[in-house]
Amino acid sequence: MNEENRISEENMDNALELREVLENASQKILGLEEALETLTKKRLNRKQFELLSKIKQDEGLLYYQLINKLSQRQGLPESTVRWNLNKLRDAGMVVTGDKNIKGVPVRLTEKGKIVASAFKNGKKR
Repeated sequence: MNEENRISEENMDNALELREVLENASQKILGLEEALETLTKKRLNRKQFELLSKIKQDEGLLYYQLINKLSQRQGLPESTVRWNLNKLRDAGMVVTGDKNIKGVPVRLTEKGKIVASAFKNGKKR
């Protein structure tokens, strides 16, 4: 392989790596934009921010399991936890099952992860 071909292949590899980095950065920026838009439109309350942080610890549980666990851990009625989780789901912060689609493990969306992280970092100050 001559020197010109080797340099050309290196440039192609570098371009592909750069493209991947830019795509990842673009996804994170999009996630930040969506999180900010949700925060301004949905007006989440402190309890919802706190639950969002707790959900991160318990991702993978089913909806009813998470409600039971958070209710016990937070000392809140199940109906309060359920109402707040539904608000978070409607805001696109979490993915859960519902009455039509059962058995979906609860998980934070990218937007939910960003907001949970921001809330956690804000509490440290």
